[in-house]
Amino acid sequence: MHRLTDKQAEIMRLAVKGSTSGDFISLKELHYRLSYGHEVSEQAIQASIRYMEQKGLVTRKYEMRFNYSAQWIRTLVIVPTEKGYNTAAAIREWVRPKTHTDGMG
Repeated sequence: MHRLTDKQAEIMRLAVKGSTSGDFISLKELHYRLSYGHEVSEQAIQASIRYMEQKGLVTRKYEMRFNYSAQWIRTLVIVPTEKGYNTAAAIREWVRPKTHTDGMG
C-alpha cells in the first residue's frame, strides 16, 4: 500500500467519487473541485497524477465529451484502478476526524 500525501489522497478520493457517479472526473473538473485547486496549476495536479499512475493507482485516458458550446471535445479523465479503489478505501481508515477533546487528556 502506498502512503499518499494529503493532496494526493484528496485527488484519489475525488477520482473515486467521480467514477462511482457514472463518469470519470476530468482534469479540469478535478482542478475546480480540489480544496487547494485555486492555489496550484493544472501542471502541478498532473505531476501528482503521474506519480499515482506510476504507482498503479490511476490511469489517464481520453473521452469524447459534449461541452458547453455544443461541440464534442476530447477530454482527459482520471480512472482509478482496482489498486486505486483499495487505496481509496484505506484512506478513509487513515483519516480520523478530530474532535474537540483530542489532545486534551
